[in-house]
Amino acid sequence: MTSHFKYIFTMLIVFSLALTACNLPVAASPTASPPTVSPPVLATLTISPLPATATFTPVVTIGPTFTVEPSLTPTQAIPMAEVQKESNCRKGPAENYERVATYAVGQKLEVVANDLGAGFLYVRNPDKPEETCWILAANLAVSGEVASLPQFTPPPSPLPAPAFSAVYKKIYQCKTDMFFMFIIENTGGANFRSAYIKATDVKSGKSTEQALNAFDLRSECVIAKNITPLTPGSTGYLYTLPFKSDMRGRTLKIIIMVCTEQNLKGVCATQVLEIKPK
Repeated sequence: MTSHFKYIFTMLIVFSLALTACNLPVAASPTASPPTVSPPVLATLTISPLPATATFTPVVTIGPTFTVEPSLTPTQAIPMAEVQKESNCRKGPAENYERVATYAVGQKLEVVANDLGAGFLYVRNPDKPEETCWILAANLAVSGEVASLPQFTPPPSPLPAPAFSAVYKKIYQCKTDMFFMFIIENTGGANFRSAYIKATDVKSGKSTEQALNAFDLRSECVIAKNITPLTPGSTGYLYTLPFKSDMRGRTLKIIIMVCTEQNLKGVCATQVLEIKPK
C-alpha cells in the first residue's frame, strides 16, 4: 500500500513539473543582423579602335529613297550693249572698213567678241542675227562680263586708210566777220565728202563749230570754187565760223575732222592744231 502511494505521489509531482514547464516564457531567438550587401563591382569595358583599313558603313533605310540630282552650273549670260551715241558698225575694228549698219541711240546689241586692242567690240543685232559687225566700244554701255570673251582677228581692210594734212593759212574777213582759213590736203587713198571744224579760245573757253559737205574756196564773201569730193592728192579749204570778238593774238585750239561720206559718216580722220592768229 505504501509503495503504491509513493508511486502515485511521484507521478503527481512529475505531472506538476511538466505543467509548470509548459507555462514558462520562451526565450526569444537572437535577432539576426541584416546581411551586408556589397555594391556590385562594375566591369571595365575596353573598346579597341578598329584597324585603319576597316570601314563601317551603316545602312539605314527610312521611307522611300530620294535621288539627289547634281547641281548644274548656271550658263553665263550673254553680255549686252546699248548704243549711247549713233554709231557706224563695220566689217572690221577701224573706220576704214566697209560700213554694215548705223545704229541709233538705244539700240540693243549682243556682244560676241573683243578685238585685239583697238577699242572695238564684235556685236550681233538680235533683231537680225545674220548682222554682225565691229562697233566702237566707247559709244556703248555694256552690261555683263566681256573680259572672258574670245578675241577675233579682223579681216584685212578692203579700203585705203584716210589721211590728210591741215595747215592754218590766214584770217579771212567778210565785212565785219572774221574767219580763220585752213588748207586741207588729201594724203590718203579715199575721197572726202564732209568735214567738221571747231575753234576754241583756250583762255575764255568760247568756241565756234560747223560741219560742211564740201571743201570750197571762198573769195570776197562768195564761193569762188566748189570742191566736192576732195579726191586723193587734191587740196581743199575749211573756214571756222566767226567769233563775236577779235581773236588776233589769242591762242586757239582747232579740231578738224574729215569723213569719206556726207554728214560726217563713213570713215573719218581727225587732227588737232593750236594756232595764234596775227
